[in-house]
Amino acid sequence: MHGKQGASHSSGVADSVYSFYSEYPYPLVYPFSKRHEQLMRKFIRMWGLRCESELKGLSILDAGCGTGEKSVYLASLGASVTALDINKTQLSYAQALARRHRVGEKIKFVCADILALDLNDKFDLVLCSGVLHHTPDVRLGFSRLARHLRQDGRILIGLYNKYSRIHYRLLRWALHKAYGNDPKRIMEFVNGFPLSFLLRGKASQQTLYDRYAIPYESYHSLREIREMFRDNNISIMHVSPPILFDNDMISQLSWLIKGKSFFMVSGKRHQ
Repeated sequence: MHGKQGASHSSGVADSVYSFYSEYPYPLVYPFSKRHEQLMRKFIRMWGLRCESELKGLSILDAGCGTGEKSVYLASLGASVTALDINKTQLSYAQALARRHRVGEKIKFVCADILALDLNDKFDLVLCSGVLHHTPDVRLGFSRLARHLRQDGRILIGLYNKYSRIHYRLLRWALHKAYGNDPKRIMEFVNGFPLSFLLRGKASQQTLYDRYAIPYESYHSLREIREMFRDNNISIMHVSPPILFDNDMISQLSWLIKGKSFFMVSGKRHQ
């Protein structure tokens, strides 16, 4: 009985997230904007590469590519990219973006579920940023990705911190209590209530949808991620924001105080 309930929960999460991103593709940003280039350069440093030119000729799996901005950027630097997403709507945006920037021939687009991933291929680099926490089983998803790393291959994941994003979680809980999982009703409130500017700040509509209307997301500790890396024979290279005083709890409390809700961890597969 428990197994059936677990399977039902997983299916429900997957279906609701799929429907959400079909209706509201994310992130829909310009891949060569200053802000996006800064993020991509950070990814490159966390993989342990010295400069962008070292990407040339490398094979990269962009797992959960969304609307394709990261894949397009990496392909523009000479990498061979496999852009994977479970959502066909998102992939259609990604393919159009690749054509627009004339890198379509450098990107292989694949519609697949990370939790059942078996591409019969290995990659130099794997990127999965802001994706696993929208799946019902983060550990399974990570192990599937790890299987696709070459010897000495490197992986980078980005997740929500267990001890941060608390105010958004409380606000989302209240909004979903009031309006269920209907993104349109939630966003009507976020955009139309007299004091709703307090919820919006300077965030884009895409960010607001992802912040308040997403039907499911999970939160994770550094301890949990260290276990995931160890269990898959991957050694941690870099953590961002950085670890303070070589202490995970102090670091996570610092992130909470500073409002750093998202953290990234990179690692290298052992031989």
